[in-house]
Amino acid sequence: MQLAGVRRQLGEARAALVDSVAHATHGACDPAYRAALRSRNLLFHAARGLAAARGEELPEMPVVGIPGGGLDDHRAVLAAIDAALVVTDDRTMVDALAPARTPCARYLGWLRDEVGRALTGR
Repeated sequence: MQLAGVRRQLGEARAALVDSVAHATHGACDPAYRAALRSRNLLFHAARGLAAARGEELPEMPVVGIPGGGLDDHRAVLAAIDAALVVTDDRTMVDALAPARTPCARYLGWLRDEVGRALTGR
């Protein structure tokens, strides 16, 4: 089964994450955080689409930022997206995307903390 919308969302999620990393690398944490949130939301909607296609219960919440992350956490998210995009049967994308969940939450948490530091001057 080919789910064109899910594949489009994953491609857009990947692009938004790459954009986020580019901003973060240059110390622009606010635009990095916004792009990371866009990526997270696209991943969430892709996961909902996959669950719907499989007749499973739909996830109700995207990941939220958790402490302990850093810039390098994006690599695991990109790897999971890339793995999902190469599968031939979209129903198996769920397994390929699962490893992205925790690193995505850690990356978001790190960016949230960096934005907080910038706003408070710490």
